[in-house]
Amino acid sequence: PTMKKPLTLFCVATAAALQALTLDWATDNHSQAIAAGEDFSIVTTYTPGETTTAAGWTTLVSISAYDASGSLIDDVLRAQYQPGDSEITVYGNINDNFSRTIGTIVTAANETMRIIVNKEGNTVSVYANGQSVLTFDIDQYIFGDVASYQVFWSNQGELPGTIGDSGTYDDALTDWEIGEVSNPDVHPQAIPEPTALALLALGVAAVALRRRA
Repeated sequence: PTMKKPLTLFCVATAAALQALTLDWATDNHSQAIAAGEDFSIVTTYTPGETTTAAGWTTLVSISAYDASGSLIDDVLRAQYQPGDSEITVYGNINDNFSRTIGTIVTAANETMRIIVNKEGNTVSVYANGQSVLTFDIDQYIFGDVASYQVFWSNQGELPGTIGDSGTYDDALTDWEIGEVSNPDVHPQAIPEPTALALLALGVAAVALRRRA
């Protein structure tokens, strides 16, 4: 009798840990408002077409900052093609049409890539297939009281390719999670922390031992 209650609590705690990180995902255009104080991560799967040169300005992923009245303050980040480009340019800390930080994602025809934009606190980090593209702090150049962020990914316009499985996580991803999700062949589904996986394994082992006893 003394073992039953702790084991039950242990299993319930394990189940809760496994559900800590959830994913809102789609394969088409998507726009979502997220409160300013929340951490999040955008994950998108992109496959350039045979023609990798953009015919016009095309935004693949963006984050914009808005005040409490719903007015745009500034764009925090844009990952986009410019006309004639064959690479994705990532602009961070955009203020008065001037970007303070710039990174580049090299693309190749029919080579699927997983792009991750991770916001943790005031820090935004961008990865392409697990490789760091750029990292910057939002509040360094965004002036005004930010009430919310609008995150967006697109499968329209002059995009020279297609968007696959994409979504937003309701928290920042850890380094381990970024490594897991960076493989474009893996669906960006809800992922447990490695500690939760370990707890689950211990829980299963405990149940097995108890049944033997």
